[in-house]
Amino acid sequence: MNAAGFPVAQLCHYTLEANSSGDEGKEAPEWLMLEFSTADVAIVGARLGKLVDLINEHGLASVSAVDARYAGTVGRGPWVARITIARLDKPGGTLS
Repeated sequence: MNAAGFPVAQLCHYTLEANSSGDEGKEAPEWLMLEFSTADVAIVGARLGKLVDLINEHGLASVSAVDARYAGTVGRGPWVARITIARLDKPGGTLS
């Protein structure tokens, strides 16, 4: 299991858009990019606006990806299909 953490206080900005890449098909319609000074974190999933709300309320503790077959178990909450981390402070530092 890989784990990485970034203090939300160091979040420079974020972008929430429709997932036009089609990587995850219709199950993952949204793409959220969190940009920190040392890394870019790309999150693909659905109902990701709820993650943005938690960030703004300082209520986001952690984010984990869940396989599409279990997406229904999160109810109306955000579903995360994939998280990719591109480390800006290390050459070749991409984690998925």
